[in-house]
Amino acid sequence: MLSRVAALVTAMQKAAADEQSLQDAGSRFHSLLEKINSLEDADKEIDSLQREGKLDPALMLTMAKAYSGVKESPYVKEEVKDIMAHLYFKAKESAARDQPPEVRILKHLLTIEGSRELREALDQAFTPPEDGAPSEGAEQDYLFTTPPKLTQYVDSILVAYDTQREGTNLLGQTAKLMDPAVITRLRDIGQLIRRSYM
Repeated sequence: MLSRVAALVTAMQKAAADEQSLQDAGSRFHSLLEKINSLEDADKEIDSLQREGKLDPALMLTMAKAYSGVKESPYVKEEVKDIMAHLYFKAKESAARDQPPEVRILKHLLTIEGSRELREALDQAFTPPEDGAPSEGAEQDYLFTTPPKLTQYVDSILVAYDTQREGTNLLGQTAKLMDPAVITRLRDIGQLIRRSYM
């Protein structure tokens, strides 16, 4: 897990530093803009890029910069800003689907305030679907994991955070972005899982 986090940060840093990959991503983004005639076309095209593995860090960075550039400009029509926002957030959503279920579950758990609601969400996360698979045409993914797997992800994130705080690896910049309140919540979630589910 720690190596996956390190690899992701390294990929983003590498993409930002690699001029050729940014130029290629710019060309792919330009091609995407030329192909689409509607937001539905854009959604299909972004999903296609994601399935083909072409929704890489360089393209995500290019889309983020394009969106950031138009949203702050007083010279761009609101409609263009809305389209760029839609493209960027759709790409983020598509890329998020590639995350392991444990990461997606943890993100959800971190949004829950009450301890009772947190326990209910953990119960749901640790309960496999009755038929073993999500229902056909389901609007939402049914995410399932086991207590040991979820605890492993919590522990990996905490180890990465602690290591980064000490400045002993390349991810030190990322540690500054981690909110101590989030880390405290992760520690609490990990303890709750160990006490109640293992």
